[in-house]
Amino acid sequence: MTAKEFYEPLYKLLENVTPLKKDCGALCDGICCKDGEEESGMLLFPGEEQLFSDCDFAKVLESSCEYGETGTAKLLICRGECDRTKRPLACRIFPLVPYRHEGEPLKIIMDPRAKGICPLARSLEKEQLEPLFVKRVTEICKRLLQLKDGAAYIDMLSDLCDDVNFLKL
Repeated sequence: MTAKEFYEPLYKLLENVTPLKKDCGALCDGICCKDGEEESGMLLFPGEEQLFSDCDFAKVLESSCEYGETGTAKLLICRGECDRTKRPLACRIFPLVPYRHEGEPLKIIMDPRAKGICPLARSLEKEQLEPLFVKRVTEICKRLLQLKDGAAYIDMLSDLCDDVNFLKL
């Protein structure tokens, strides 16, 4: 299965489903879609970088995030405007993130890394988001575990979330 065949159905699940019934970007003036600094983009899920190889609204860079035996996460740096239908999965599930550690069940949590920019992440609990959004993100993240390095990638994301929470203690 190609990356396109795997990710496009996941993208469609969130095509018209968002964290709130209204445009949450109106609360923060779309801060998560503003032109970012180097290293302030969105991590791409395993193989997802193939969908952005000739992208005109962003660039793909290597990150320092390693997962599995040989995986290195790619980082998509946006130029501040994109065709919303072509956003990466991390943008679509924002401000949620899959969370688990080896041997533990998958959870979907409010991403602690989002608290610096997202009013939803700062002031709401996951249960206060649109239920269909949370349900679809959960379904998508379960499918991500089926990827060759999906579990290792989610474990790496979980470690990043733990690091952010540790620094705030």
